[in-house]
Formats: sequence, structure tokens, C-alpha cells
Amino acid sequence: MSLTNYYPTAETHKNIITTLSQSINLAMDNESLIERHNAFVDYTLALVFSATGHRAVKDPISSIRQIDLQNGLILISDKVTHENRAWRLVALPAIACEQIQNYLDYLPKLAANLENEVAGTLLPTKIRQLFSHSEAIPLFFYLSDTRLGDIENITPKLMAQRWSKCWSLPINFLRHTAATELLKLESADYAQIQLGHASGNAHQFGENAAESAKDILAKIGLALNKYLNEMGWKPIKSPVRLPYGFSEEKISLNQLESQSTKEFGQAARRQNRLKSGKQKRVKLKSYIINAKNSVLNDQGDITTVEEVRGLVNYLVQNTPGDHLNQALRLLYRHVSHFPKGKEIVKIIAPIRVLRVEKSPFHENTIYAYQQAIKIRKNFTDYLDSCQTPPTNLQRISEIHISTALFAGISDTRKLEGLLQALKEGVHQLTGGLYVDIPLTDKENPPIYRWRPDEVCQALIQGLYKWDLQDTYRTQQIRKTLSTLMGAIGFEDVKNPFDTLSEAAKAIADIEAPGHLRKVLSGELNVTSLPYTSWVRMHSGKALDINSTPLMADFHSNISNELNVIPDNKYSFKRDKKFIVELRQVFKEAKAIPLGGKANLSTKFKSNLPKLIKEEFDGAGEFHSKMLSVAAWSIYLCKQGTRSKKRLAISTIEKYTFFIANSLAQVELNKSFDCLDSDEYESLYLHIIEMAPESRRHELAGRLREFHWFLESAYAVEPLSWSEILKIANINIEDHFADANMVSEDEYLAIINGINNTAELDRHTRVQYISLVMLGYRFGLRFGEALRLQRLDVLIEGSQIELNIRNNIFGETKTESGVRPSILLEEITELERQSFTSLVQYAEQRLSFDKQTAIFSSVNNPRELISRHQTSLQIGLCIKYITGDSNLRFHHFRHSWASRMYAYFAQSQSGVPNQIASSSIISSRWQNFIGAHETRYILESISHALGHASISTTIEHYNHVTSVSLYQYYDTKIKPMSMKAYAYALGISYDNAKQRSARGILLKINKSIPKPKVKLKSRPIKMKILSDTDSKEILTSLEIEVFLSRLRATQQKSKLIAEQLLIDSKVANEIVDRAIQVERTSGVGYYQLIRHDQSQLFLGEEEKQAKLAALNNKAFILQDKNIQTVLRDYDVLLGELPESEIFSLSTAFLIWQRTLKGDVNIVSDSLELEAIKLIHKVFFSDLKLTLNGEIKLVSTEKVPLRKQSKKAIKFGLNKRINTQIMLQRIMFILSITLSLKLG
Repeated sequence: MSLTNYYPTAETHKNIITTLSQSINLAMDNESLIERHNAFVDYTLALVFSATGHRAVKDPISSIRQIDLQNGLILISDKVTHENRAWRLVALPAIACEQIQNYLDYLPKLAANLENEVAGTLLPTKIRQLFSHSEAIPLFFYLSDTRLGDIENITPKLMAQRWSKCWSLPINFLRHTAATELLKLESADYAQIQLGHASGNAHQFGENAAESAKDILAKIGLALNKYLNEMGWKPIKSPVRLPYGFSEEKISLNQLESQSTKEFGQAARRQNRLKSGKQKRVKLKSYIINAKNSVLNDQGDITTVEEVRGLVNYLVQNTPGDHLNQALRLLYRHVSHFPKGKEIVKIIAPIRVLRVEKSPFHENTIYAYQQAIKIRKNFTDYLDSCQTPPTNLQRISEIHISTALFAGISDTRKLEGLLQALKEGVHQLTGGLYVDIPLTDKENPPIYRWRPDEVCQALIQGLYKWDLQDTYRTQQIRKTLSTLMGAIGFEDVKNPFDTLSEAAKAIADIEAPGHLRKVLSGELNVTSLPYTSWVRMHSGKALDINSTPLMADFHSNISNELNVIPDNKYSFKRDKKFIVELRQVFKEAKAIPLGGKANLSTKFKSNLPKLIKEEFDGAGEFHSKMLSVAAWSIYLCKQGTRSKKRLAISTIEKYTFFIANSLAQVELNKSFDCLDSDEYESLYLHIIEMAPESRRHELAGRLREFHWFLESAYAVEPLSWSEILKIANINIEDHFADANMVSEDEYLAIINGINNTAELDRHTRVQYISLVMLGYRFGLRFGEALRLQRLDVLIEGSQIELNIRNNIFGETKTESGVRPSILLEEITELERQSFTSLVQYAEQRLSFDKQTAIFSSVNNPRELISRHQTSLQIGLCIKYITGDSNLRFHHFRHSWASRMYAYFAQSQSGVPNQIASSSIISSRWQNFIGAHETRYILESISHALGHASISTTIEHYNHVTSVSLYQYYDTKIKPMSMKAYAYALGISYDNAKQRSARGILLKINKSIPKPKVKLKSRPIKMKILSDTDSKEILTSLEIEVFLSRLRATQQKSKLIAEQLLIDSKVANEIVDRAIQVERTSGVGYYQLIRHDQSQLFLGEEEKQAKLAALNNKAFILQDKNIQTVLRDYDVLLGELPESEIFSLSTAFLIWQRTLKGDVNIVSDSLELEAIKLIHKVFFSDLKLTLNGEIKLVSTEKVPLRKQSKKAIKFGLNKRINTQIMLQRIMFILSITLSLKLG
């Protein structure tokens, strides 16, 4: 928002202030009650319009209920573009508050004067009724100068006429003044809030808001007050006095009779909108009819998704923008009336309809807030007045009330679950008191961990001084709670939890940030960490729980579990064959005779995995989607499901074939374990859409469990289940996040554990550490981190910036396909060295291929390292170091979101938060969140994660919102007396005073349970899978790059090894073997003589001169061609049996010894066969020439062998086009083969 081009001058402002104030004085001189009142109203409205940005409308500010003078708030409804945004809450600065208070003080005096001067008028009664909330007239009105004792409604035209002498501009230019002054003093955000300008679909105080309406408007109010003072606005008191014989006490609002009210102000404008809305609906219908005529030729029923999409596209192109949303909604309702129309709408509707976020405010917002605050004050007065200890029922009721009024919890599900939580979920940890509220009735339910504010904490601690063994029925709680609520001012309590919820919402609308309001109300299903994970994260130790294995018996991908390379071409016939064979395996497993002490179930679960492996081991004819079901069967036998560890035989069989038959129905021509999240979502949606309506609910549940297995065992992409659950008719409210995270200490232990694992070569360690860092420090998905290209990484000093985008390796989930990600934290030396080394390694390869990924395989810069091997090893390390079998790589992303949110909460309140990142660099944080903090903090966190909605971040990734709530309320509300604290804590008044003086008033007592979770010391290194080859053997390509770098730089091998992530011992061995090959073969291209430590019979000066004369010219094109050839040979070498490697290694020794120039001089048939073997395996596309008539001297020492000589020469082709290139390749292959043999 920019400064307005039409800004009234200082003289113009001075003129309206002076003229309107003088009008009051002039009216007082002639003693006209009508003129005094109207002048007073003019001045008051002009001041209020200047302060609030109120538009000129009929009957502005029509009710006293829309004003909160104590907090400086006012509700305005002066322009409605969306009915769900009819009202806005704005700041009312102190000067305006004082002026309105003067006006309110004046009204009773006006009523008395009217009663004294005008006989028989009802206007005094109507004025008094303004204070009883049964308004018959608007709050602001003019007195009619033609109808004595009657009012004249205020209209923009009438105001303009009355102000014409002092304000010739449009009245709305007072809005320009308010906007411009706010822009000067504060920010565009504040100006937009005050004037009601919405940008986009999000509401300024909606789910994106990081601060409460009360806090933001208080800042705006201060800024407005400053500018009003500077302009010369001042409060003016009542222009009339009470007539003789009247007193303030004479006005008794309680005795006023309710008068029939008529529509005025906003209510009248709403009625007009409703009338115009009917006309608008007629127009909307015409849009639908035109669409059907154009797209379907009005053929009748709408029966297909394609038809609806055609109608939607037509509406988008041909409907005015302000009508499009309603037209689309009307279309969807119309389609729903046809057979299968609802199913079609479920698929289409979420794609098109734009959602304008509803305003949290309505016409009763301020009144409801004031009533709730009054009751909150009554409750603290009640606590202060209590003399005797409460009963358990009474105390539980007190806690329920406190939870709503002070903690702001308005979710009835949580309020109703509080009774169970108080008995089973209260615990203390690291100096804090927490309450775990169950979110479902199921076994091991997801929980909402609440850290109570001071009032609630005192009441809970007092409860735990008594015996909690009694069992109370809900009805008993309801009855006691209703009685207590009635005593403190609640009216007509039918359902106490609903009533408490409404009061809590009324308070949260004003006092809580928008995102927290949704958390408190339960609109966002925020899930906290499981209890054991919460304890683990704060303990500094690992869990010592052996109930769930750490997945060590699962291999790097689905096919490896069964030792099979699947055929990933779709064949329904083969899928059915697989199911038949798997059924036979189940039948055999059940038929195994019992023996020993094991029962049938135990025998079955022991034998089924063996039989599955025997049946499908090596049988590569089946698709990986079907083999994944077999792997899941093994998993179900060993570990069960998340909710039940021990499954019956029939359950395992049912689940297995339910999924197998479903997967067999879908066509898939790629590996099942390499799909991205969108592909999985599309596949599962298709499966559910094909299923009968009656089975969709169960099928969706089984698919979620099956996919969780894939995520845990093979690190496939997680996905959002919201659309899938909609199609399956499952209430999305029952869908909870997979909550878990790691602390900063645990993260450092994980990367140190990787670094301490000597069984991993250095390159692998650096890769693993860097991947973990990208997940934890940047919040990247595993696939996003793995697909990073070198050109997407910028390192400047200690700052790292990433560009997450679509590339040749895959696509991001971000809607735009690209997003930036910056490092906000200070990283350790291990992190810095590891990531820098990896980037430098990729830099070496960049000159050969601009598409190089930083996690590319050594053989091919366009081929990534094994996703499954890598993710499984890292996943196992996470589980092993923490002892938490439920942790996955994806939880690093949850950790980033939670730690950033906790840091934000900490910075907002100044209260330390243990989850908050301790490594944030403040300057980077300020750049990250932007200059103003109205709403962009949470958007910054959400956008960094690539989420389209802040709700996604809060609901599914942030697991510390509920324990951070106390930071908003605890620091702002200190309402209790020491006497009330003594009663709440169950201690004497003197004891409370003494504890308060020592700063331990709320010290948690011993009666609050401490965690009983078995812990152990963290391992200092990671656990390696048994099938991992821990010996580092470099590929021929890596060896060539290493030796070429040695030649080009003339640096020490240790330094080059560091750059290329090669262990120094391995590098030394390569150099030693290369020196030997160079000596034997005479191929001196790589100039290993520089690194030969032999004591030559040369003076040092002569030796250095000869070394300096060596030509180290670079051959970039030749290097690229050689590396292309070696990349292919590495694949070949990986497939050779050990016996053939031995034969080839021997053959290359002969090649080295017999090489002279560009030919090999062989002396016998064995040597000739050795060269031919090299030709056959590696160079069959080159012509091999044998020549017996040669003049070259043999390298043999025995005379007879020296005379028995033949020259054999390799030809050239387009791929290998020079002899030096050929010799370099053979040189590298010689070293590679010798290393393979050890």
C-alpha cells in the first residue's frame, strides 16, 4: 500500500477540527439542544472516522456493543464484499476512546433534557435503552429540527451537507489521512488492517496471524493516537448538563422495558444485501444454464468427470470474477443432485473452488469477549473467597473452568477428555508440568500435550495433594461443573462443555493469534509427540525399549528382501499368478504340524517368512508392487501394525490379500518403491474409486498401514491423505499426524555417530552427514535433498543458500516448482567440513556435466546414489542412536518446523522454550521473517517447507504448539491474589507468601508423577546392516579422476584425497600401485614419479629440474571421453566373477611388462592369450593386429625368449581415438583390478 495521492493539507485538517469544535461552543451560546447535540455528534464522528478509517455510511457505529473502550477496540461493518467478512475489528485510539466515553456520558443527560423539554416523547426511553442492548435507535443520530423529540438517521449525504463549510472533500478522505499517517509511522500491514483492505484470500487475523488482534491493534492504537494529537484533535465533554431535579442515579437500565426494534445501521444494510443477493442468484443460475447449453447442448443428466470439468472451464472463462466462486459452488450443488454426482464433486470440487478465509469477527465479538472477561474476573474472585478445601469433584470442575478461561482451550473434545487426562496424563519433566489429553478413545491414542498456565497449574498441583483413586462418572462432573459455572455468572448452562467452549472462543478471538485460535478450538488437529519420545528428547539419553525391532533385518529395497530383481512391466495375468502362489504359501504355512511348546500362531509367524522367501527368492517374473505385499506379510508377522503388535493368522491373511488384490487392479510400468508422493496418491485414489462404497473405509485404512510400512522400511515418499480419506468417506478430523522429532543434542549425536563409524568409507560418511544436515537444518524432504544439483547450492562464507526446484532427477511438491531455502543456524565444524567437501567434490565434476548432482554416484554425475540403501542406513542410524524405532528421516523435517516455531514463540514472549533452536543467528532470522511481524513469520516457515497452507505446517509438522501456549497467556495474565494461590495449591496463606518470597510459589511438588521410561546411554557410532560392504574399493572412474587431479595440480595426494572424499589410506595405496604400473609399463602420463619416494641417483637440483620439464598440459576433451568409457567399464567390472577378475588382473600385469611404445611385444602363447583376453572383455570394438616381423627389441632378458617375439597392437576408433587415451584406460584398469583382488 503506497501513500495516497490525495492527502488533505494541514490547513484543511485544522479547519475541520476548529470549525466543528467551535460549532459546539456556538450552539451552547444559543442554548439550542438540537444544535448542541448535532454539533457534538459531528465532532465525535469526525474524530472517530479520522481515528478508525470508518467509511461514511448510513447509521455508522449503531450499537454500544460494538465498542470496547477499556481495550481500545471497535467493530466496523461499512463495506461488505463477502458476507463472511462483514465485520472487521480495528483500533480505537485513546483520544477517540475518551471522546466516545464523553458521548456515552452525555446521552443520559440528553435523555433527561429531552424528558424535561419535550412532553410525551419516547426518545428518552430509547436513548436509555441503548445501554440495555435492546436498541430502538442507532447509537449515533441527529436530532430532527422539524420533528420535535424525534431523531434523524445519519447518512453520508446529510453529513456532507453539515460539514460542507469546513470539509469540501469527500468524507472518506479522512480514511486517506488515517492510512497515510499509519504508513508514515508504522507499516502497510497496519494500514490494511485498520482500513479493512484485504490482500488475497487470507484474513489478517486468520490462521496466518502470528500475533493476537489485541496486541496488534494496541500498537496501531498508539500510532493513531500520536497522529491525532499532532493534528490537534482533543476530547470534548458533554455540551449539556442535567436539568434541575434530575440525577445520574435516576436512570435505571434494569427497569427499562424492551421496545420493538427496527432495522437500522449494519442490520438494514444486510437486509439490502440479502435482497440483492436474490437477484444475484438469478444471474448465477443463468451462468450455469449457459454453460450447460454451450458444453453439453443441454443434454440432461451430468454423468462424467469430464463433463463437469468442461463446465468448470467454461465458467472460469465466461463468469465475472466477483461471481465466479458462487457460480462454481452452485454448479457443484447442481451436479450433486444427479446419480453419482456427489462422487464426481468429491474429485472435482477441491480443485477449483477458491476459499476466502472467514473473518473471526462478528457483530457480537466485543460483547461476547466482555462477558467472558467478566466471568473470568468472577472466577478469580471466587477462588479468592474460598475458605475451605474443595472436594475432588469441585476441584476438577475448577480446573475445567480455568482451562477454558485462562488456557483458552475451546475444543469440547479436549475439555471432555480432561477428566481422564487429570487421572492418567499429568506428569512433570525438566521443571515443567504437562497434561497429556487423549484425542481419541482408541488404545495408545494420539495426544495433545498441554503445559498449563499459572492458574491451571496451581489448581492441578492442589488436586494432586489429595487421593485421585475415586472414579467419577461424566454426569457427576457435568452436574458439579454446571452448578459452579452458574455461581460465577454463566447463564442457562445446558451443556457445560459447550458453554465453556463458547466463552473460551470469545476470549481467543481477541487475545490469541489466529493460528493458535484454530489450535485451541480443535479446527487444527495438532498432535504432540508420543510420551516416550517426549521423555527421550529431554533426557539426553536413548530409549531402552525392546518392544519394536529397529528394522535391521530389512534390506535396502523391496526386491532385496526377497533377493530378486522384479519385472516392472504391468501384467494382470502375472499379478494374479503371484496372488495364487502367495495363497499356496499361506496354506503351507498353516499346514505345518505343531511341535514343542510353540502354538499355531507362533509357528505360522515363524514359518511364513521362510516359505515366502523360498517361494519368491530369485523369481524375477513379478512386479515390485506385488513383491512389496509379500515383504509386508513378513513385516506383519514380525511386527504387526502400529496399533496392534500381535496379529492373528486370519488378520495377517486378510490384510495381505486385501492389498494384493487391490494392487493387482492398477496398471503400473515402473518400480513401485520409486514413486513420488503424487504418484502414490494418484494410485491409491484410483484403487479406492474402483472399490465398492461399503469397502472404501476399510481399504483406506489398510492402504495407510501398508504405506506406513513402505515409509518405515524403505523410505518411500510420505504423502498427504486428505483427498484419499475424503473419497473413502472418512472424517478427516480423525486423521492425525505422525508426530515425532529429534532435539539438537540428538541430531549432533546422530551425525557424530555417522562420523565415528569406521566401517563406512569417508565419501559415504560425508554424504550421510550432509543429507541429515539438509533435513534437520533446512527442513528438506529426503528426495529434495538427494536431488540437489551443484548449481543449486551457493556457499558464501558461513551462509548456505539452496534453490529447491524441479530438475532432471525429479520434481518438487512446491506448487511453483521452485523455492529458496537458507541456513538460519550456526553449524558445527563437522557439518561445515562435510557439506563443503561434498560440494567441492561435485564442483570437480561440474566441468564435465552441468547437471551434476551433489549426491550423484561416482560412476555417473547424472545418476543418484542408491536412495533406498542410503535412507535405510540413515534411518537405522537415527533409530539406533535414539532408541526410538518410530523415528524416520522425514521427522528431521518435523524437527525443523517445530524448532523454528518454538524459536518464534520464545522471541514473541521472552519465555525460554526448550524446543527452540539454540543455534539461530538473529540477523538471518530477521531477514527470514521480514521487517514486520503481523503475519509473515508463520508464512516464512511454511513457505520454506514448501507448504501451500500454514495449516498444513501447524497441523502436521509442528508438534510443540500446545506446549508453547503458556507463553502467550502465562506472561500476560497474573490475575490471582496470594489468597487465591494458597487455596488453589492447597497450602496456607502464610506458606504461600513465604514460597512466593523465595520464588518457588509454583514449584512442582513430589506428588506429580515423574516419567517412568526406561533409558540408556546413547551409542557413539551407528549400526551397520549386515549386507553392507564396509571395504572401500574405488571405481576405475574415481581412480582416474584422482590421478588426473594429482597430475594437474602437482599437490600432495592427501590434499587431493580430501577434496575427492577419499580416505587417505586408500589414496596412498592407489598412488603406490600407480607408481608400480608406471615403472613396469612406462606409461608416464600421470607423472607418478613426482610421488615416488625412491632414492634416485640424481642430485636434488637435477631431479627438480627434470620434474619441472615434465609436460602437465591438460587434455579436457580426452579426460571427458576417458571417463565416459570408464563409466561403462565400471558397470562391467561390477558384474564379473572373482575368477575372471583374477585372470584379467594377471593379463594386465603381462600388458604392463610387454608394453613398448604403442605395441605389446609378447614371447609366448600365454602372453598372447592374455592380451587377447583384455581385447575380448574390454576392447572388442578395436581391431587387434599381430605382426611377427618387427624391429623393436623385446623386453625379455632370456635370449631365447628375446628372439621369440611378436608385436600385437590395438587399433583405434571414434570412441578411443589416440594411443595415449588407450594406454591411460589400460593403466587405470590395471590399478582397479589389482585393488579388487586386495
